[in-house]
Amino acid sequence: MSSIDDHPHSDFRSAPTAASPAPMPPPSLPEGVRLRAAVESDLPVILDFIQQLAAYEGLEAMCVVTADDLRGTLFPEPLSTGPIYAEAVLAEEKRGAEGEESWAAVGFAVFNHNYSTFLGRPGLWLEDLYVHPSQRGRGLGKALLQHLAQVALERGCGRMEWWVVSWNDSARRFYESLQARAMSEWVVYRLAGETLDNMARFGGPPEGQSTPGPEEGALRLPEGVRLRDATVEDVPVILRFIEELADYERLRHECVATEEHLHRTLFGDRAYAHVVLAEREEADHQEDGDWRPVGFALYFHSYSAYLGRPGLWLEDVYVPKSERGQGLGKALLQRLAQIAVERRCGRMEWWVLDWNEPSIRFYESLEAEAMKDLVVYRLTGPTLEDMARYGGEPQS
Repeated sequence: MSSIDDHPHSDFRSAPTAASPAPMPPPSLPEGVRLRAAVESDLPVILDFIQQLAAYEGLEAMCVVTADDLRGTLFPEPLSTGPIYAEAVLAEEKRGAEGEESWAAVGFAVFNHNYSTFLGRPGLWLEDLYVHPSQRGRGLGKALLQHLAQVALERGCGRMEWWVVSWNDSARRFYESLQARAMSEWVVYRLAGETLDNMARFGGPPEGQSTPGPEEGALRLPEGVRLRDATVEDVPVILRFIEELADYERLRHECVATEEHLHRTLFGDRAYAHVVLAEREEADHQEDGDWRPVGFALYFHSYSAYLGRPGLWLEDVYVPKSERGQGLGKALLQRLAQIAVERRCGRMEWWVLDWNEPSIRFYESLEAEAMKDLVVYRLTGPTLEDMARYGGEPQS
């Protein structure tokens, strides 16, 4: 017996952004195993699995999550207003004699939505996947991945991603057998704890300040520049910046976003990401308050199961070449760090191409930590479709 039960609040969580694909077969599961969306009463099981995973990865010191943390981020009240930062799926095995059956949890996955500016669509990020050691080798990990790939397609996602510690060779071989691509050219950077606080308060390291100065917390902005939240009227500007960034990163062939995509996913019924614009006041039109866009940052909320708290992921930051060297990039990062601290995020992260040495030097000057032990994997296009329909097995 196998089944996948819908989440009781799936309408709130899953608002699709594209036409739903044709019905797919359920994931292949061992006899007597089912998958279902977790509910609040599953919190003890979810917490136990997270702690087991932390022990396996040797990261017990980082795992400070409590049941209350999980309740507030996975099952907030009132549920109808959220925000819900992540969702969980349980794998359960039927046990006991006929007529006295019960279901025991044997694995889980925690996931949330991220966003791709080049696609103009949300993605699905797998934060954690764990199967109890006694149940490995039965296909439960693949079944959980196949189910999440189906969720991704049903919700109009353009990709599915996750990361794995670089030393976990068995997991990496497994993921690569499913056609997942290792995004080894990307390096993840992170601000957390003191470095995140310093970024929010001072715009980077406090440079030896023993006591906070009078401008602590103030944005370090060039004269005549302001930051503001983007509105739907800014979609043409946002798309222009996205295309310019794609050109700079030599990835224009991957940039298929349109104004329609941005309208729907940034300013539609569900906003999957948010944009902050940098603008410069035109010297010749000060009385009219004429402001010219000179940069942008796009971000969304990630999730850390080990912290039980949301994070802030900077998907893209861009300043045109003519405006660089004036502190606009740092001001955008500082504003996002302030948002992260205001919303009690546990960390702020982003990634950068490994050849982009100017950006890498800049980020490291801010004391951001390069997470070189993490390798991101991605399914997109045909590989995501194969995972959803066939469990990662390419069809001839």
